[in-house]
Amino acid sequence: SRGYPVRRGELVALDLSVAGLGRAQAKGFRLIAREDLAALGGSVTRLAVPAGKEPEAAIDELARDEPGATFDYTHYYASQVAPSGTVGSGSRAALPRRAGRFSVGMIDTGVASHPALVGPQVVSRDFSHGRSAVPTGHGTAVASILISDGASSIHVANIFRGGEAAQFTSADSIASALEWMVASRVPVIN
Repeated sequence: SRGYPVRRGELVALDLSVAGLGRAQAKGFRLIAREDLAALGGSVTRLAVPAGKEPEAAIDELARDEPGATFDYTHYYASQVAPSGTVGSGSRAALPRRAGRFSVGMIDTGVASHPALVGPQVVSRDFSHGRSAVPTGHGTAVASILISDGASSIHVANIFRGGEAAQFTSADSIASALEWMVASRVPVIN
C-alpha cells in the first residue's frame, strides 16, 4: 500500500475493458462503480475483491487477464494542509486584483462564499461523492489568489471529503475531476 491507507477488499482499475470486467465478474469480483472517462479516453472501475482472496493476489490475477489495464489498491490520500488559527483571524485587507481574462481549473477542496471570489465566474462541482461536509478552507484561499492574479473564470473541483479536520481523497475522485475539466475545455488546471 506504499504507506497510504487503503479501502479493505477494494481495488481500482484504470482502462479495464468491458470484456475484462466480464472476466473479473465471472471470477467473483463485484462491480462497485465504473465511470467512462470519454474526454480522457479511458475509464476508472472500482471492484470488490472476492471473499477469502488476498488483494495482492487479486491484483496479479487481474493484471494477467488484462495486461493493458492498470490495477491497484483503492488508496486514500490525505490533504497536506492542517487548519490552524480561528475563523476570522488575520488581516481583513483585500488582495489586489490584476486585470486579466484567463480561465483556470482548480482541483482542490471546494470554495466558500467569500468577498474575494465576487466578480469572476466560479463554477463548482463536488467529486467527494457527498459522503461528508465539503472542506473549503484551502480551496477558497487558492481561488482568491488565482482571482487576484487575473483569473476571470475558475472551474473548481472539490475532490476531498472528511470535513476541514480530516480531509482525504482517492484516485477515482481525481480522475473524475480531470475528466470534467477536460470535457469542459478548461485550458489550464491547477
